[in-house]
Amino acid sequence: MDNWAPFVTGYQSHEVIDDFDSIWTLKGDVGVLSRVVQFRVHITEWAGPTRVAFTMSGINEQTEGEGLFVMGPTAEAETAPVPPRVPWWRSWRNRVILFWYRRSNPQQTVRVANPAGVAGSQLAFTLRMKSGGVIGPVVDAMIEPMLAPAAEDLANKIANQIEHLESEGARAGG
Repeated sequence: MDNWAPFVTGYQSHEVIDDFDSIWTLKGDVGVLSRVVQFRVHITEWAGPTRVAFTMSGINEQTEGEGLFVMGPTAEAETAPVPPRVPWWRSWRNRVILFWYRRSNPQQTVRVANPAGVAGSQLAFTLRMKSGGVIGPVVDAMIEPMLAPAAEDLANKIANQIEHLESEGARAGG
């Protein structure tokens, strides 16, 4: 957790409580909107380095969610089915929010291949979040278009770091 926590978009800090629980502080910026949110994260499954599942609940916001990391030569992510087609106005709104997200987070990471030219591993990451309270649906509508690029960026950063560490280990051992 300590090795990849700083890769999360908006990461401010985290505090490890025990092997399964931690508190994360993230800052979200979308255009002119900015918010610092704290989450209690609980690891529900930790199967070696290949699979980690977790739940999360907001401490200072009414938010809950869950996520899953799956890693392997051909990671098989448990993903939601393809969403139905959205109305034009929702698609437009999503593009506007995504534009502001990418403008606020221009350092999106690209997946790189190892020196041999091929990725030796694949990391898949899924995340689901749901906001509560009176404005929960508005918050969900703003967060929805940002989850996919944030999840992809996190997965790419972690996978690149693992590839880097593996190639350093191979050079040192070989």
